Amino acid sequence: MPDISPVVQIQQVLNRPLTHLESMILMDSWSGIRYSTMAQQSGYGEEYLKQIGARLWHELSNRLGITVTKKNLRLVLKNRIQLGESSPPPDQKPTLSEPLANPQKDSPPEVFYPFPSGPLSSDSSLYIHRPPAEATAFAEIDQPGCLLCIHAPHRYGKTSLLRQVMTYAQAQQYRACLLDLQEADSRILQRADLLLPWLCQRIGEGLGLGPEDEIPWNPTLGLKVNCGLYLQRVVLERAETPLVLAIHALEVGLGRAPVAQDLLSMLRLWHEQAQGTPLWQRLRLVLVYATDSPTAFNHPKPYPPLSGISPLNLGRSLRLPPLSPDQFVALGRRYQLAPFQDETQQSTVEALYNLIAGHPYLAHLSCYAVQQGQQTLDDVLATATTPDSVFWPHLQERLTRLQHYPKAREALHRVVTGDGVQVDGLTLHQLISLGLVRVENGLVHPLGDIYRHFFATYLATDKPAATPS
Repeated sequence: MPDISPVVQIQQVLNRPLTHLESMILMDSWSGIRYSTMAQQSGYGEEYLKQIGARLWHELSNRLGITVTKKNLRLVLKNRIQLGESSPPPDQKPTLSEPLANPQKDSPPEVFYPFPSGPLSSDSSLYIHRPPAEATAFAEIDQPGCLLCIHAPHRYGKTSLLRQVMTYAQAQQYRACLLDLQEADSRILQRADLLLPWLCQRIGEGLGLGPEDEIPWNPTLGLKVNCGLYLQRVVLERAETPLVLAIHALEVGLGRAPVAQDLLSMLRLWHEQAQGTPLWQRLRLVLVYATDSPTAFNHPKPYPPLSGISPLNLGRSLRLPPLSPDQFVALGRRYQLAPFQDETQQSTVEALYNLIAGHPYLAHLSCYAVQQGQQTLDDVLATATTPDSVFWPHLQERLTRLQHYPKAREALHRVVTGDGVQVDGLTLHQLISLGLVRVENGLVHPLGDIYRHFFATYLATDKPAATPS
């Protein structure tokens, strides 16, 4: 068996990249995992996975000229694919006695790995499922009138998960509308009388509604009533199909208390109406926000309490965890990194995991750097907290963000120089929201060794991190 990933082999045969789902089904089938187990681990329906798998096996059968099934996949690849060989053209199917193309004339297509600077598409082969997050999210939006809150620090995979949720919603034939508050101008974000109508307009545009679908805006009723009437009469009454309404980057709208008050109370009202009104039960709300932005909830100088009008303490709360050790190894293999396949490199892989504690963004960064030949795993470990590190911009950003939280900064210095310390409730909330610490047996520890080493240096000296020359 050649030392090459089944995903790469199949991509060579089909002469196209595999989707995320196809890659997952292929690798699980390669490992002998049943569809029922795949469904439990991924959150997708078993029949849906079988359909995707059946199409993949059919396409492979046509390309190879022999029957390919889930059960004989390993045997077919072992007998028919060799490193460096390409597949026959679509109109020329090989027989069992026909040799494949000359490996010296046909080189395999290169796999493109994008720099990890943004969210992953819903079909990306680099997306790693973090059970039960996906299954929980999918099950939640199947519930009438649900409210799902997805939250984590920046670059933890919230948007990538949201894309999975919206793709699932569309597969269920739901109407899906995604609003991103980062699209709103700063002027709009400063005034509720601009932001709330803007949201309604973006909902209409997202669902393909036109000006003829609008209802008269009655200023005497107020903003929230008018928005509610629009959602009810224009969106919910006109179709029985459930509506999955997702608001991304909610923290952007929480920077000013007056706007936050009207926005949050309106969303809470919509959710409460969905609990007792059959029509409103067609609405499924998904709110996505970063926990490490100074907002009305975790700012060091809090705004007047908004908890009584916020929807964020209702519904299902889903906080994304770091990658587990197994998920980190799975990611390294998706990047086709040899150390993640080599048992003699297991201690190095474990050291890297302990360094970053499964932080999704840092995991992608390190794998990308190694895959591109910029550094080896040993280089990544040796330079982790230096200006030469692939993690340096992230560490600087964390240090800068920490300046907004003086008490958290002081507490973090105690955490990184101690061996498990106690921290008061509000400060601990801020440190967890920043994604810098973990709690074990009531004591606070740095989330990973990288934060311990970096902040022990720069918080002790009380100097800003030097920029690389």
